[in-house]
Amino acid sequence: MTSRSRHYLNQLLAISSLTGHEKQIADMTEALCAELVGAPNVVRVGHTVMASLIVNPAYETIILAGHLDTVNSVNQFHGQELSGKLYGLGTSDMKGGDAVIFALLEHFSTHSPHYNLRCIFYDREEGPYLENGLGPFMEQYGAELQTAQLAICLEPTSNRVQIGCLGTLHALVVFHGVRAHSARPWLGVNAIHRASQLLTALAVCNPVDYRFGELCYREVLSATTAEFSGARNIVPDRFALNLNYRFAPGKSTDQACAELEAFARKHGADEVIFTDVSPSGNVALDNPAIQELISLSQAAAEAKQAWTDVARFAALGIDAINFGPGIPEMAHKENEYIELDALERNYAVMVRFLAGGS
Repeated sequence: MTSRSRHYLNQLLAISSLTGHEKQIADMTEALCAELVGAPNVVRVGHTVMASLIVNPAYETIILAGHLDTVNSVNQFHGQELSGKLYGLGTSDMKGGDAVIFALLEHFSTHSPHYNLRCIFYDREEGPYLENGLGPFMEQYGAELQTAQLAICLEPTSNRVQIGCLGTLHALVVFHGVRAHSARPWLGVNAIHRASQLLTALAVCNPVDYRFGELCYREVLSATTAEFSGARNIVPDRFALNLNYRFAPGKSTDQACAELEAFARKHGADEVIFTDVSPSGNVALDNPAIQELISLSQAAAEAKQAWTDVARFAALGIDAINFGPGIPEMAHKENEYIELDALERNYAVMVRFLAGGS
């Protein structure tokens, strides 16, 4: 017999939901949530849907969150089960987590949980920070969410509790020169060559560790793309690098931007243009609900060496973690899959957790 989590995952895999094309899957999500908890308990903003299960006003609230979109990739085995693995675009990142949320809503619609639940399914997570569907949703419903004891993003973590997250920012660092023919380079100034000091500094830029108890977050700075003006026989008058800075919890976006700009200017950059800035997520090790989930997971807590939407919940004052059935290394990968045993384990742990650990 197919489990409920597997049943819902099959439904989700049947709908393509590349970032920016989530209407069909959001429509399905809204209809399914209305069926599970009743239409009056479902709200929608754009292509973001929230289903609420309020069993007792005196109970604490837990938020469960999962994004509906996927990035494009090749999957030769989409929808197939092979050797205990279910293949398909988004199986690990993160339709498997969404399927668990649906299964939990179904279960607790007939079995009273120990918490009130608010389950949020949102769009455009894989795109720029400012286009993420959680942004406008939180503008409208943030006040209702702020009383939650904990938010759990069911991002792929291989069923390990990952606490907080790094912040991330992208900046275009620009070098200017003087255009010339490459046969007579002395008549110009090569903008690419002007970036050599910065590139050398990046090559020897080691990770910086920040520790919160036993958890270690590593700050890193990398050049990830390059662009220039001209052709192969032209000394370019403009050269730009995209720098991606992953910064530690506790550091503000203003501080992170200032540090990156100072680094770039020190090494000769003429312009620094910030194109995407996302805050870090706080490290809430003292939250009792987090400690309970860590215990039930039977795995040591980990630092999240990446960015996720736990940072958005942290910005609302809500402690947040990542805990999902998917495999992090499968995210955005060709022939993505999820292990079905891990899917069922995540559901089982979450049932116990939401039932009060019983």
